[in-house]
Amino acid sequence: MRYLFIGLLFISNTLWAQTDLNSKITAVTVYRNNAVLTNEAGGTLPAGTSEVYIKNISTQINPSSLQVGIRSAGKVSLLSATYVTDYINTQELNEEQKKWKDKLEILNEEIRWAREQKQIYADLEYVLNENRKLGGANLGLNPQDLGALLDLYKTKQYEYNKEFLKFEKEEKELALQISKIQNQLNEVNARFNTPSGTIKLQVSAAVAGFVDFQCEYLIGSAGWEPIYDLRSEGVSKPVNLVYKANIYQNSGYDWDKVDITVSTGNPVQNNNRPVLNPLYVDFYENYYALDKLDQVMVTASKAPRANMAYAEDVSYKEQEMAYNQGYAFNNQLVTTTFNTQYEVALPQSIPSDGQYQLVGLESYTLNSEYIYHSVPKLDPGAFLLAKVSNWGQYNLLPGVANIFFEGAYVGQTSINPNVSNDTLLLSLGRDEGIIVKRIEVKDFTSKKTLGANIKETFAYEIEIRNNKSTAVSIEILDQIPVSSQKEIEVELENPGGAVYNSDLGKLEWKVNLAANQSKKISFTYSVKYPKDKLIQGQK
Repeated sequence: MRYLFIGLLFISNTLWAQTDLNSKITAVTVYRNNAVLTNEAGGTLPAGTSEVYIKNISTQINPSSLQVGIRSAGKVSLLSATYVTDYINTQELNEEQKKWKDKLEILNEEIRWAREQKQIYADLEYVLNENRKLGGANLGLNPQDLGALLDLYKTKQYEYNKEFLKFEKEEKELALQISKIQNQLNEVNARFNTPSGTIKLQVSAAVAGFVDFQCEYLIGSAGWEPIYDLRSEGVSKPVNLVYKANIYQNSGYDWDKVDITVSTGNPVQNNNRPVLNPLYVDFYENYYALDKLDQVMVTASKAPRANMAYAEDVSYKEQEMAYNQGYAFNNQLVTTTFNTQYEVALPQSIPSDGQYQLVGLESYTLNSEYIYHSVPKLDPGAFLLAKVSNWGQYNLLPGVANIFFEGAYVGQTSINPNVSNDTLLLSLGRDEGIIVKRIEVKDFTSKKTLGANIKETFAYEIEIRNNKSTAVSIEILDQIPVSSQKEIEVELENPGGAVYNSDLGKLEWKVNLAANQSKKISFTYSVKYPKDKLIQGQK
C-alpha cells in the first residue's frame, strides 16, 4: 500500500470522467481526544485522467490530516485530493432510522384503518337516524310494531356507538404511539440527516482496471477515558487490575465491526519546542491604591502549605459501575517512541451518539504490599492501601477505579500514575473495623508572652483501636507547621516516636495492633513569633 500525503489542491476546468464510490469505515485509532478514521472504497476506473468521489466521509474531518493510499494492478497516479462537504446528498439511512421509519409506516396504516372503521359506524348511525325520521313521519304503526321498531333502533344505536368508541379509542392510542416514535425518529434524524463528506480525487490510470482506495484522516469528535477495576480477594492475595477504555464518538457514522486501536497519544498537542528568552532583573516598584481616607499599600502574601503525601483532596466523578468478566484480553500491545497503543483483538461496534462504551484493554496481576493508612487531621477513617512497585511497566493513565474487595463492591477511588515515586499507592477503601481519633490535649496547650514574642504550644493525642479479629499494621500521618519567615520559630518539642520530615513538617508513625487492641500516640510543638504580628496556619 502506498500512502501519499496531500498538501496542495490543484484546480482545473478540464472535464474528466467521474466515478462515485461509497466508502466504509474499516479501522479506527482512538486517541484521548481525537481519532483517526480509515475509510476504504474500490471501483473500476477508465484509462486516462478521471475524478473519483469517495463518499461517506465524516464531516468532522481535519482536511490537513488527509492521507490517501492507492492499490491497483496497473499504474495509477494520484494528482490531487481535497475534501468537500455535500449538502445535497445527505447520509444514507442507517439501521436505526430504518427501524423507526418502518414502525412509523405500520402504525400510520393502522390509524388509517381505525379512522375508516370509525367513519363507517358514524355513517351507519346517520342512516339509522334519518330512517327513523322518515318512518315516524310517513308510517302509521300500531303500538306493537312501534315497540319492535324502537327496540331495533336501540339495539343498532348501541352497536354502532360501541364500535365507534372502540375505534376512536384505538385511534387515540395509535396517535400517542406515533407521536413518541416520531419524536424518537426526529432525534435520530438530527444525528444522521446531516451533510455528508466527500473526498474528491484526481487520478491518472495507465490502463482501465479495479482500484482500491484507502483514506485516513483525523477527526476531533471522538476520544476515550481510562477506567479501572481493582479487585482483591483479601490482604494475602494480589490485586488484579482490569484496564478499560471508555470510548465515545460523534463522527456522524456508526463504527460497525471495525478494527480499533486505542492510543495514549495526543496528535493535536503543541509540538513546538520551548524557547528560553532572556530574563531581565530590575528594581521592584511598590504600587499604592488610594482610598477615601489615606494611602495604603496593597499587598498580599500567603504562607505556602506543606504538601503531605497521601493527603490529597480528590474529587471523584460519579458514574455507574460497569464490569464484565467476559473481556477478551488478548489485545496486541504496541509501545512506540511517544505513546502506547492497544490493538483490540475483536472488531468493535460503537454508535455515533456520544455515549461511552467500554472496551477491555488489559488485565494485570499486581504484586502488592498491603498496609492501613490514616490522616486523622483530615479524615478519621482508616484506609487500606495496596503498594505497587515497578508500576511503570503497566502504562497507566490517571483515571477512576471501581474497587471490589473480597467479592463486594466498596466504591471508587482514583489512580494517579503521574508521580515520581517508586511505589504507586492504590486506595482500596476505608475499613470500619479500625477506629482513629485525634483530639487536642487542652492541659498541654498554652499561649504565653515572652518579652517581645508570643509562644503558642499545641499538643495532640491520637488513639487507634483495632476492632478486627486479626492483627493489622497502620501508618498514621500528621503534621506541624513549617515556617516561611525567620521571625517565626517552629519547634517540635515531643515527636511522640514519629519519623519527622522537617522540610514538609510531616510526622509519620507505623503502628502494629493486635486483634481488639488500642494504642495512643501524642506529639507537641510550639510556635514563637513577634507579639506585634498576626500569623496564620499555626494549627
